[in-house]
Amino acid sequence: MLHGAWTAQAAHTLSTQIDSNRFDVLCAHRDNRSPIARKSRVRLGQIVCWMGFEFDASSRLSFPDVAVVDRASGKAVLLVEVEESKAPPKLVLADFFGMLLGDCVTFGRSHEKLKIGEWTTSCVFVKSTGRGSGDQQLQSLVVRLDEARKQLTTPNKRIGRISIQAYRSESDLCDRMSAQTEEALRQLSGT
Repeated sequence: MLHGAWTAQAAHTLSTQIDSNRFDVLCAHRDNRSPIARKSRVRLGQIVCWMGFEFDASSRLSFPDVAVVDRASGKAVLLVEVEESKAPPKLVLADFFGMLLGDCVTFGRSHEKLKIGEWTTSCVFVKSTGRGSGDQQLQSLVVRLDEARKQLTTPNKRIGRISIQAYRSESDLCDRMSAQTEEALRQLSGT
């Protein structure tokens, strides 16, 4: 499997489903395997969560794979990390804490700042082995992460919702990312 190919495909699929006049889909990965990649409006570039007052190599904490951003306001509606291979709980925790401990999230070479707040959902998609769903463990982890998030004082603790979901295949990832985006957009309408 190409590293990040499933993630890129899900981002490209997502970009064809949402209102491209209002929302941008940002993605850190490329996938040239299918024609949909050439038709989508995904903006390619690195998404970086970092700490401090100045961006440099030592300030970087995590690298989300996909973001859905309201173009007019710059609000990050959804920040996604996709683990395309089996991810132990400690890796999932690192994905979230790398995000939550940060001060800023930026995109691309110009470090375009994304606004994080109660309208933002942070989601990690983990590849399922197919041997038991692990959903109960994942949901218990969400509850504990949310409790820990509330105790932080960092700017990114303002993330409104945390989600962890398991997927089994590339098409399942696409479907789940689309559903998570729809839910995040409903949350945005409610804020």
